[in-house]
Amino acid sequence: MDEQLKRSIQRLEDESRLRHLIDEVSILADQKDIARQMTCFAKDAVMVTKVGDRIYELSGRDAIFQAFSRLVDGFRRSFHMNGQVSLDIREDTASAVIYCRAMIEREQGMEDEFAVYRDAYIKRDGTWRIIRRESEILWVRQI
Repeated sequence: MDEQLKRSIQRLEDESRLRHLIDEVSILADQKDIARQMTCFAKDAVMVTKVGDRIYELSGRDAIFQAFSRLVDGFRRSFHMNGQVSLDIREDTASAVIYCRAMIEREQGMEDEFAVYRDAYIKRDGTWRIIRRESEILWVRQI
């Protein structure tokens, strides 16, 4: 097989795996399976969340696990819908911009949240994982 064809096939495989990873993070959040969700993150991952003027930063999978666990404990249920995804793949690193809408039911009522994720990925030992996620909550609407 010629080298150009091999590279094209590898790129398609990487794109498919990354899109699956993006959706898997959301699905596992909705299932409240945070332990499995953490396998989508590199051990040395960084999570930055911006809500209005506040910025929160977590370093390492353990810190992210603790924060996500506390967060979903406040949800009765949630439903994340990933929309547009723009991927840039370069060998063993990649980045993406992802638009997401989440419906979240809390004890106090329902919320409709709109967010954009700016992800950086790394492929180690043939597996893609999130190495950095910047999450910006654009707006929250009570319904």
